Amino acid sequence: MKYIISLASVVLFSITTLWAQDAVDKIAVKTCSCLKQLDTTATLEEIEAKMGLCMFTEATPYEKELKKKNNIDISALNATTGEAFGKLIGTRMLIKCPDQMLRLGNVATEKKVERVEEPKTIQILKEDGLPFKYTSSKGILIDVVSDQFATFILKSSDGSEQRFLLLGRPRGADLLKNLPDLKGKMVEISYYEQHLYSPSAKGYITYKVIDGISLQ
Repeated sequence: MKYIISLASVVLFSITTLWAQDAVDKIAVKTCSCLKQLDTTATLEEIEAKMGLCMFTEATPYEKELKKKNNIDISALNATTGEAFGKLIGTRMLIKCPDQMLRLGNVATEKKVERVEEPKTIQILKEDGLPFKYTSSKGILIDVVSDQFATFILKSSDGSEQRFLLLGRPRGADLLKNLPDLKGKMVEISYYEQHLYSPSAKGYITYKVIDGISLQ
């Protein structure tokens, strides 16, 4: 069963040589009927799983005929026979319900595009394997000190000063192209705390590392 589900996507995009077989026709027609109520707002995985389940369910009464005429034993499918079964029924469905298959193919294509374009979130972990805690501070950017790494000095409304270390490319990095223009302006800095080794201190120091910066 798991092979049908994982390989059901092949049906949406494959066209192979067709065979005239009564059992295959019947399974294809019934599978088309089973898929009429398919929720096209579902995920691609759910659509493929539903198609695989419909195929398997409708093929069960014809198990002996499929094994005899097509050498496909649906009671013991593997990756190879599962793919062959999916193509066999799927290609016949292209004839029996072409409009429905075209619609499903278009939906599947759209789902794949959405999945590719979906932004990925990268989680940064501390040395103990736990995620960093992100927070933010607002204030006037009074200076940017350049050493091995740039240090942003922010003055809060209460008069206190905070220092933030720039290690990588943060969100809002385009603002950093003109650092002199940022001085004296109200900004918000998103950051996380990280322990970094300091040779001069001969130990680890907790730094506030910039994750994002924006004008306020």
